[in-house]
Amino acid sequence: MNKNKSIKEKLIATTQNARTVTEERLNKLDLNERINRAEAIVKSSESKNVTEKVIRDAFTMQQADIDAIKKIRQKCLKEGMDVNKSLIVRAGIKVLENMLIEELSELIFSVPKIKVGRPKR
Repeated sequence: MNKNKSIKEKLIATTQNARTVTEERLNKLDLNERINRAEAIVKSSESKNVTEKVIRDAFTMQQADIDAIKKIRQKCLKEGMDVNKSLIVRAGIKVLENMLIEELSELIFSVPKIKVGRPKR
């Protein structure tokens, strides 16, 4: 128990020390330099692609859904955006994610259910 407490105290002290050092460095900088550094940090974080584990999956869709994805892709290509099916589906997920539950449930129940799995050959 005492060992954990001493580790915790050391971490707190280290964090407080780092905060103090950072504040002292920032106080030495003029306002314009602070703004320039903050903008540089934001730009560098935007340019870095956060790599997340990608999982391959398969979906069963009606031909109308496939055609709709193709139409959306053609619209994007006309506007100079080269997108693939995966990006279109992921964008749709983002839209659904931000919907109110009433809108989402109405939309979900308006989509016809289909049999899942691969068709018999």
